[in-house]
Amino acid sequence: MKKVTTPKLVCNITGRDRVTTREYVDGRLAELGVTEVHFYDNYVCKDAMKLLRQGKTVDEIRKQLGSDKKHPISADDIKVFLSLNGKQRGGAAGPAISAREAKFLDQQAKVTVPGKAPEAPKTAAPTKTAAGATK
Repeated sequence: MKKVTTPKLVCNITGRDRVTTREYVDGRLAELGVTEVHFYDNYVCKDAMKLLRQGKTVDEIRKQLGSDKKHPISADDIKVFLSLNGKQRGGAAGPAISAREAKFLDQQAKVTVPGKAPEAPKTAAPTKTAAGATK
């Protein structure tokens, strides 16, 4: 007899888990066009997603929702979370993010993640003027 397992989604921010149905997972995979592993690896629960969209930091969300999960989450991870979780916006062109979410991502990109070197600020290369002086 074949053993049927019930899918379980684990939130990357809070560590909370929830049991779901195979139909739900298959529907999300078809809607998002991602692999099952990618979907599971980037799942965020509804409560955490709501707070993330409001502009809360990961640490604020964890504290508010009573999570003791500590692993760092990068701004790139948050972009993926925003694109895969919750109601999708943007239609066939793909999920869009709001101005508030874009501002939040800019702020998160400036936060240093432990174990990851901060990005160096981008500066323009020096240019020469018509008189030959360097700007």
